[in-house]
Amino acid sequence: MEKLIDDFIQFKPNRSLSTNKQYAYRLNKLIKKDIKFDDLEQIKEYLDQFKSTTRSNIYTSLIEYHLMKNSDPDLIEELQKIHSATVEIYKEKQKDGIFLDSQKDNSINSSQLFGFIDLIDNMIHNEKWEKKKTHPAVDYLNLRLILQLLINHPSRNEYATLEIIKFNDYKKIKENTIPWYKNYLIWKGRPKKYFLHIADYKTFHNYGLKHTEITDPKLIRALDMNRLRNGLGPLFLLSSGNPMTNNTMSQLLIKYTRKHLGKSVSSTMIYKSLIQEISQHYKKALDDEDVENIQYFQEKLKKFASSRGHSMDVQQKIYFKI
Repeated sequence: MEKLIDDFIQFKPNRSLSTNKQYAYRLNKLIKKDIKFDDLEQIKEYLDQFKSTTRSNIYTSLIEYHLMKNSDPDLIEELQKIHSATVEIYKEKQKDGIFLDSQKDNSINSSQLFGFIDLIDNMIHNEKWEKKKTHPAVDYLNLRLILQLLINHPSRNEYATLEIIKFNDYKKIKENTIPWYKNYLIWKGRPKKYFLHIADYKTFHNYGLKHTEITDPKLIRALDMNRLRNGLGPLFLLSSGNPMTNNTMSQLLIKYTRKHLGKSVSSTMIYKSLIQEISQHYKKALDDEDVENIQYFQEKLKKFASSRGHSMDVQQKIYFKI
């Protein structure tokens, strides 16, 4: 798999590292199943078992692979047609801007989400886990910080790869060098204590660097406690001492939402819950011709779209429809 990652990086060095890794990871799964990359019938037969989003992601990876290898143009064109059809299936299911059937069982509303966050906070306090570095304390401390990041600055699982560095060290990183294309939490000190620098994420080439000041007091406190416990370097460390990855972050969210809520909740599902809540308030403000609240909720939707790394149009089409 490492060779695939290196090949993708050399092919498009400015593409985000996480995207290159995802392409390689998906194709590696096909390799393990002895799926030939140029056998369309074998590919279609294997992928038919998966939901449309999974199929679309794998077809994207295959297209990028064949473009990289200068493969037969007819093969690439056929893969692109299948991919387009798969995307249309997804769009059709998302037409109402609500959850797909496969997601409904795991959907949560904002009351459940914030109730879960309060539960995690209370468990950490009651069990006196704040300074512990053992399991399960580390899981719950990581979970608390992840949730605070996601509700204040919605994104995907790339927060798992955040590194905390001092502001003076951050200033030494030159734009468009390899270190610049990573994800950082910059610790500056008061009054503006923390900033996010997110350059390794799915839609970077459409929306560019996400540079955000962190202002929420609860999030700042959780970051302070994390920094005092773990120091600089990877923001999220597992109880094993290893840095968290996108996959282990996803697994952590699913494990503990399943345990405490009976649902497998992802970062995307958390985002949908937030957007539905805000959009409903925005719609009510529109209906009531409440100018002040129209502006307030519109700004919040814009902020969350920017933080997630997509347009307002995508936000409303995919996550909620006004």
